Amino acid sequence: MSERTKINWGYRHVVLVTIWMLYVVNYFDRLSVLTFLPYIQKDLRLSVVQTGWLASIFFFGYGCAQFTAGILADRIGSKKTMTIAIWIFTFCTGLTGFVRSFWQFFCLRLGLALGEGHYQAPSLRKISRWATYPGLRLKRSPSCRLLPQARNSETAARW
Repeated sequence: MSERTKINWGYRHVVLVTIWMLYVVNYFDRLSVLTFLPYIQKDLRLSVVQTGWLASIFFFGYGCAQFTAGILADRIGSKKTMTIAIWIFTFCTGLTGFVRSFWQFFCLRLGLALGEGHYQAPSLRKISRWATYPGLRLKRSPSCRLLPQARNSETAARW
């Protein structure tokens, strides 16, 4: 194996591990707010309806962001789109600890959703670029992003 191939091989794994770690951070970020929502409800004195809005606004914003994420990745590039998205969800996550009202929390959850939503499409593009091997391609389903799938029966037989 040449020196250039070794460098690309190592860099490929760094890219994939970094993307995977950010997916884990995003997942725990979503999970933590929903887990602690009863305590947040009590602390901010929120009604049941307001708590429901806080639980659902993230998924609404995340879904809306999926439409524009691919367009942004095409126009300005995957790396820039992911960098902007990371900064947005990091900023919104950091400010969440200073929330004092329903509307502050609502806006931050929406910002967090838009940030995390704009991370997924460009990261899938990066995964498909950096995790391709001769004769294999990646599945695009959310549960199997990093698993290789055979392109044809010859490759499947070798796999």
